[in-house]
Amino acid sequence: MKDLKIEKRKLIISCLLIFVPTLIGILLWNKLPEQIPTHFNLNNEADKYSSKAFAVFLIPLILFAFHCLMLFITSTDPKRKNINKQNVDIILWIIPSLSIFLQSIIFLVALNYKVDVGRVLMLLVSVMFIIIGNYLPKAKQNYTLGFRNRWTLDDENNWNLTHRYAGYVMVVGGIILIFVNIFYFNPYLVFVIAMIMASIPTLISYYIYRKNI
Repeated sequence: MKDLKIEKRKLIISCLLIFVPTLIGILLWNKLPEQIPTHFNLNNEADKYSSKAFAVFLIPLILFAFHCLMLFITSTDPKRKNINKQNVDIILWIIPSLSIFLQSIIFLVALNYKVDVGRVLMLLVSVMFIIIGNYLPKAKQNYTLGFRNRWTLDDENNWNLTHRYAGYVMVVGGIILIFVNIFYFNPYLVFVIAMIMASIPTLISYYIYRKNI
């Protein structure tokens, strides 16, 4: 990958981790039911079931395909020189982490363990927001990661200021979501908070753009 340094060891490990659930699924094969819940509604109820083979083999393969796509997009980014080691680490580990976490939930539910899927997923999302928020201020202009709109991509100062504030927004928003998750879990409220978090940096970038006209 020209101009983009990805350690081969990390790349191999990240790819292998995606298939850890497949190994777990094989070990649990005789205990898993033929139909496994793979989607849940806002009421925390399974509303879609898939075959055991699909859950054990195909879901990790689909996630692996997304992993490869993200790496391809990153490696062909016109501004890939600006993607630093920390940003690369996010790209390398986000899909493997999701694969292990989500598949673990699916297997636990399939084995009749009581799992509050909504709260668990919300906790995962909250932690991801906090982690990403810590990385955003360090991100330089690129077409892969961050808040990419014409105002940030056309003006390096706009990008830097937007992502500095976006980092605070993501961290604070993630902490708020954790408290909401613990004390008053409501999927609609969570959605509203997430949309506000996504909108604020865009509004900030537009404000900086208008201010500099």
